[in-house]
Amino acid sequence: MGNKKIHIITFGCQMNVHDTERMRMIMKQEGYDWSESPDDADLILLNTCSVREGPENKVHSQLGRLKPLKEKNKELLFGVTGCVAQQKGKELLKQISYLDLVVGTDAIASLPNVVKKVKETGKPVVQTEFQDNSEYEFVELDINYNFSKFSDFVTIMKGCNKRCSYCIVPYVRGREVSRPVEDILKEIEMMAQKGVKEITLLGQTVNSYRYQGIDFASLLYKINDINGIERVRFTSPHPKYFTEPVMDAIAELDKVMEHIHYPLQSGSNEVLKHMRRQYSAELYLSQIAYMKKKMPQLEITTDIIVGYPTETDADFEETLKIMKEVEFDNSFSFLYSPRPMTAIYDLDDPIPEEEKKERLHKLKELQEEISISRTSKLIGSIQEVLIEDEGDGRNKNQFSGRSRGNRKVFIDDIGEYKLGDIVKVKVISGSVHALKGEII
Repeated sequence: MGNKKIHIITFGCQMNVHDTERMRMIMKQEGYDWSESPDDADLILLNTCSVREGPENKVHSQLGRLKPLKEKNKELLFGVTGCVAQQKGKELLKQISYLDLVVGTDAIASLPNVVKKVKETGKPVVQTEFQDNSEYEFVELDINYNFSKFSDFVTIMKGCNKRCSYCIVPYVRGREVSRPVEDILKEIEMMAQKGVKEITLLGQTVNSYRYQGIDFASLLYKINDINGIERVRFTSPHPKYFTEPVMDAIAELDKVMEHIHYPLQSGSNEVLKHMRRQYSAELYLSQIAYMKKKMPQLEITTDIIVGYPTETDADFEETLKIMKEVEFDNSFSFLYSPRPMTAIYDLDDPIPEEEKKERLHKLKELQEEISISRTSKLIGSIQEVLIEDEGDGRNKNQFSGRSRGNRKVFIDDIGEYKLGDIVKVKVISGSVHALKGEII
């Protein structure tokens, strides 16, 4: 009889994708092989996000669709992990009678023990306690784990000490803990030995990293010296910690990519103040100007919240004004979503839903215009692309990868090159979300 199988459905951000990979690794050590389909799995986990209400609602509907599998196989275990698990804990067991385990964001390493306890007792298990920060242990990479990709994530810190008025993250991810420098470097070196070419450093406020006198800028210099790793990215930085040494490091280090995902949230100082973002629109713009002066080729993406409860028409216009000034290559914009535990959860919201949607539509239209304009300027340019995938959609012979600016690039013919190679590509066409090119 073969190993048992695990299937994990992931919602939300890159951090959740990384957590899913760690859970796969941990359960592999316990004899669980990966299953591409939930149909033949022995353990199904939903790794969840609660930053907005939409992803949280999907948890209940997804489990509802999977319920027939449980009815066919009484040995099948269902679990919820991640932010919704941390947020709701035992409440999930009351809402979903066929749920077997609830594992919070600080308890990934305990997953095997939780599964074992469920099997031994036949009763649901909830583990959502935060670890003490002084004793916090990050899940370490298994040297025997096989990587199937050339780009991967590295957690350098967890949690968030900010209390932005709208954000649930500090309540479901806990307070900041920076990972020891030597552990980060060791993991990256191990990844390089396994063939990983590109890493993305992860943290809720990634540039607030500090461990025994080593700050984020210093860490970037150390990582840049690691042989085998050819590309370094990070997400998501906070403007408060975007110091000149950090910006200088990005500009000076050859392995740090010319792309930054830089959350703005709002262009209005009044809204930023109410959000408790701890920076002004002027500071944000001055940082962008500093970086563009040092890196004219820099590509910038951002996050924007539309319809925050205090946002007036004038406030919204300030956001549009900054979008026009910065010319973001792309933006991820969302309607404000009230989240429990946050400072403004019960705040009266005077903005009609239709008006919010109108603003969001206007913002997205502007962004599309800017994105098309930005893309058109890249036609004919030479881009350095890491080839990562073969076959996409209807064209199975097409290859794709990412430029240094983090744009997806499609290539029809890679000749003698192979997956994992970094090649020079001439851009021949482009859309809002991708480029097409040919190897030169």
